[in-house]
Amino acid sequence: MPFRDWKIVRVLAGIAMRIWAASGAALLAAFVMYIVYGGFFAFLLLLFAVSGILYHAQDNLLYHPDLPANSRIFVPVPSMHGLPYETLHLKTREGVSLHAFWIRHPGDKGRYVPTIVYFHGNAGNMGHRLQNAGGFFHTLQCNVLMVEYRGYGLSDGAPSERGFFLDAKTILDHLFSRHDLDHSQIVVFGRSLGGAVAIDLAADAVYGSKLMGLIVENTFTSIPDMAVELIHPCVQYLPLCCYRNKFLSVHKIQFVSAPTLFVSGLADTLVPPKMMTMLHTRCGSTRKNMLQIVGGSHNDTWAISGDSEDFGVELDCESGGGVGSWGLSQVGVPKYTSTRVRHFNPAWNATADDVEDVAKRFEKAKAYVAAEFINKVLYYANRWWPARAIVEKAVQNRVEVHFCPSKEHLYELEGEHGIGGLPKYVIYFKRPNDWRVICVPLKMASFVCRK
Repeated sequence: MPFRDWKIVRVLAGIAMRIWAASGAALLAAFVMYIVYGGFFAFLLLLFAVSGILYHAQDNLLYHPDLPANSRIFVPVPSMHGLPYETLHLKTREGVSLHAFWIRHPGDKGRYVPTIVYFHGNAGNMGHRLQNAGGFFHTLQCNVLMVEYRGYGLSDGAPSERGFFLDAKTILDHLFSRHDLDHSQIVVFGRSLGGAVAIDLAADAVYGSKLMGLIVENTFTSIPDMAVELIHPCVQYLPLCCYRNKFLSVHKIQFVSAPTLFVSGLADTLVPPKMMTMLHTRCGSTRKNMLQIVGGSHNDTWAISGDSEDFGVELDCESGGGVGSWGLSQVGVPKYTSTRVRHFNPAWNATADDVEDVAKRFEKAKAYVAAEFINKVLYYANRWWPARAIVEKAVQNRVEVHFCPSKEHLYELEGEHGIGGLPKYVIYFKRPNDWRVICVPLKMASFVCRK
């Protein structure tokens, strides 16, 4: 090739590197090059231009902080759902301000219950997930720290993969700087894109070792894998450098050592359930579980599974305060109060300087148990017994249509009225404007229905 042509190639290469971020301008340059030098160089420049446009357009395809409209302006607050909270504005290492909600149980109770760090999906803001957070708070008796990534809600900056990972570390650093929670009971939860953020945090050698557990729901293996599913199988041949955002969870998950729960909605048409299966298979933790929810789609698996109480994990504490067995009976906290109170005992390897006065620990344990007792009494007084009266009326008038807010009462009242096994369907009241017709199981906790 003549020297003049090599010089032109070098010039074009320099131009292409400079216009990679401003690819639109290259379209005009391609037209000029076509007139001056002919079609070959114009084609090269056009190729760089289109590649640059597609490369930078990936952010718009992945991140949707403005969906629904005004999500960057209006963020619903926890008090709208009856949740106590503190608004936080946290600074990352680069000075980006992150907006967060610290939803904590009041008094000493907040110091001893688990804390869930909530990473949401790629659209909207954290305020759109408050109903889910309420399930963690009320049903599981957990503190919840919700965060908006950079470029979302009222947080500063623009969305990016690297930025999200830094945001997650900033959040965890903040938790460990606080003195109103138990640092040994931090569980990271992520849904969809948030699952990729949670996996990156749990796979980190330093931050992952500080976690009591990891829960991911309907998350993907990687962005290149999602491109194959959503665009065309041929994109699998694109080199990794073509992807602006990668989120390579399928490679990172092997470095996760914390107990991990995978919650997969089998009706998810966005993220194929097979991706959750692959993540579970490759997870490096020796304590891992997969919970598959029949009928759960991408955004409502948590609701299909019974809010928070059915899809989580039991973190039981055995032999002096370590994280022991993982089961599937309840989520987030040990099932029995006696097990939770064990957290007030010193750890087996605590030094004399670390051990708080026994009398103080006992007083804190008493306050915790008293709060549990009061909550249980209020539950039976305000929810359990009123539900029985409604169910009894429904049973007495069973030839008509009545809603049934509590299936637990149904079996007992059937026996009292001598109609055991007759009702086949129940209109189940979940929450205002949310009713469901369910088949009556043969017995409580059975998956076999009467019809």
